[in-house]
Amino acid sequence: MMTSRKYTSKALLLRTLLLFAAAAFLIPVASAQTTASLTGTVLDNTGAVIPNTQVILTDENSHDRRELTTNSSGFFNFAGIKPGTYTVDITASGFQKLEQTGISVNPGDTRNLSALTLTVGSSNEQVTVQAAIGEIAPEDSGERSALLTANDIRRLTIQSRNISELLKILPGVTTTANGVGNGPGFNFNDASSSGSAIGVGLSTNGAPYRGGTAYLLDGASIIDPGCACWSIATVNPDMTQEVKVQTSNFGADAPQGPIVVNAISRSGTASFHGQAYMYVRNGVLNSNTWQHRRTCAHPWHKLQ
Repeated sequence: MMTSRKYTSKALLLRTLLLFAAAAFLIPVASAQTTASLTGTVLDNTGAVIPNTQVILTDENSHDRRELTTNSSGFFNFAGIKPGTYTVDITASGFQKLEQTGISVNPGDTRNLSALTLTVGSSNEQVTVQAAIGEIAPEDSGERSALLTANDIRRLTIQSRNISELLKILPGVTTTANGVGNGPGFNFNDASSSGSAIGVGLSTNGAPYRGGTAYLLDGASIIDPGCACWSIATVNPDMTQEVKVQTSNFGADAPQGPIVVNAISRSGTASFHGQAYMYVRNGVLNSNTWQHRRTCAHPWHKLQ
């Protein structure tokens, strides 16, 4: 009897381990929402494709290079590239070299470069094209998204050291009421080692209060799985490069949703540099809120 129970327990443990192993292989990765892809077709002046053309992609900050050759249809595809600003150099025998600079790539983008036309001439000659800056809407996908760039993060006023506070300025983002006081569910004056307004105080496009928004930091989910709220890390605005909020119509390769908040940390460059800063915070310097002054009976609190 005891032996039978032992075998049953071992079999149950083995089945459990196999289920966990299978689940690990079936869980999709979030890299598609962190990285981007860049495609294009190289043509000549007559509109004919140019096969076997050398294409070099260079990160303008880190100077990392990736190189490939166009296929028989003149098509190329750089997949899994990090967000940043890039330069594309295209070289073909008998044609002038084409350089396109300032190509901005954001998390989850699927961008197709247009106007990649080579002019007949010496390979020592070069044509440089500056990419358009400040794309209003994505032209290569039907997704709806909003982007907070490093300039936005630096210039916008923020109470806390929590990047999720800035989401309240985006269209479609509302504050979720909490309790009979109808106040926000998250207090940005609070300073703690963890926490976010996602899944607690802010709602995007009517997404469910908890579990309707994914919060990714460099591709890793930081939402507390126990309650589908708060976060296990506070994303510091000083160390954030950009934040992309995908609200709808993004591709099926994105395993998260229905709302995805994707924060990308700052990365290094080819030139050595550094910075130092100090942030001091003390609650005694905070001013009282309007709601607290009206609800608190103590006269000292009403004077603050």
